[in-house]
This record gives sequence, C-alpha cells and structure tokens, in this order.
Amino acid sequence: MSLPESMAQAPGTGRARVLHILRVSAFLVAGILCVQLLDPDLDLGGLRDEFLRNAAAVSAITTSVPQNEVNVLAQALDEKRAALDEREVELTARESALALRVAEEVRKENRKTLFVILGTALLLLVLVLLNFYFDLRRDSRPAVPAQVDGPNASKHDHPEGDGLVTRL
Repeated sequence: MSLPESMAQAPGTGRARVLHILRVSAFLVAGILCVQLLDPDLDLGGLRDEFLRNAAAVSAITTSVPQNEVNVLAQALDEKRAALDEREVELTARESALALRVAEEVRKENRKTLFVILGTALLLLVLVLLNFYFDLRRDSRPAVPAQVDGPNASKHDHPEGDGLVTRL
C-alpha cells in the first residue's frame, strides 16, 4: 500500500498518522465485535438511539423575539384561550353531574306517575267489574210490577197503560 508523497514527508500527518487511525479503528471494531460476542443480548441500536437523543438535546436551538405589541396580545390571547378551555372542562363536568341528577329525579317522578296510573287503572277495572256484577244480579231477579195505588199514581205506572215495568 503506497501513500502519496505529501503524506509520507510530513511528520505529523504522514504515513504514521494514517496507520495510527487505521489501527485505532481496527481495535474499535474488534472491541465492538468482542462485546457483541460476549453479550448477544446487548442492543447497540438502543445505545445509538439514546446517543442521538442526547445529541439532539445538546444541540437544541432556542430563539426569542423582542417584546412588542403583537407578541403581548398573542400571549394574552393564548392565556385567555387556556383559561376558557379550563372553564369549558369545568362546565362540562358540572353539566354531566347535573344531567345525572336530573335523570335520577325524572326516574323517581316517572315511578310515582306510573303508580298513580296503575292505581287509577285498577280502580276503573274494579268499577267496571262491579258494574257487570250488579248487571248480572239485576238480570237474575224477577221483575216486580209497580204499585198503582196511591195519590201519585199515573197511567205510566199502571201495567195496563203502556207496559212499563219498574224493577226493584
């Protein structure tokens, strides 16, 4: 392997330096291979990712803009928007709690209304059944002719008049 003459002539940058870099690189690669052979579970990709995150954190760039009217207004609007977002979250939580309470009260009132409707329907059923009972009882009794005697007797009360019969 021959090196250019300019490298061979300079003492600090010559052939000795290139050989030194090659030796260090070879030892580094050999060291990495030995570590991988001794510990196969070692993940160098994770080390690389961690190194890149650290490098990115170190080389982060921050800038600032001098204060002016627009920046102050924008910052005030951002703060107000954040405050309104917090209030919206609080209102949503209160509305949901209120909706749950109202739903429970409505269920209780609906239960009361259902009992009133059922009671009324039961009462009406009893009255209809009593009506049928009294109708059957009345139809099973013989008809009694009305009395014709007396001062208030009229021809309508007389059985020979128009045939009307009063049942008792």
